[in-house]
Amino acid sequence: MRLTLSGSVPKELTDKIRSLKGDYEISFKKVTGKRTLKQNSAIHLWCEWFSQELTEKHIDQRTFWKEPFYTRWTPVVVKEFIFKPVMKALFLKDSTTKLKKSQEIDEVIDTIRKMITEKYKGEVIVPPLPNKEDKEEEEYKKFINK
Repeated sequence: MRLTLSGSVPKELTDKIRSLKGDYEISFKKVTGKRTLKQNSAIHLWCEWFSQELTEKHIDQRTFWKEPFYTRWTPVVVKEFIFKPVMKALFLKDSTTKLKKSQEIDEVIDTIRKMITEKYKGEVIVPPLPNKEDKEEEEYKKFINK
């Protein structure tokens, strides 16, 4: 019998694995509930869409943040000054890498949507979070044609 193990093997499985007959290569990878790379890409695309919407609606950051200077809306500004502060307030997490998959990401965007809808009385549309790479372009076209 040849047995090759890689990764961190849970102790409760070690004896069972060693009792196998035959040749095996077994890999272990702990599955986490954190956001995936596709979800990270979706967050960045959402930030891009939302920054475009805020710019098109002429939402001045000086009135949004009550700051005495003007900066234009960019995906980075949306992520750092809207998405991340809401994420931190809801989940006490300082990085999107620490978010649990879609439920926490969805909750952040739903909270932003409620906040923006109330503040701007529905004049600013918070875009949906893209959910599939092959549909991103189609969803974006639907979003901008509203």
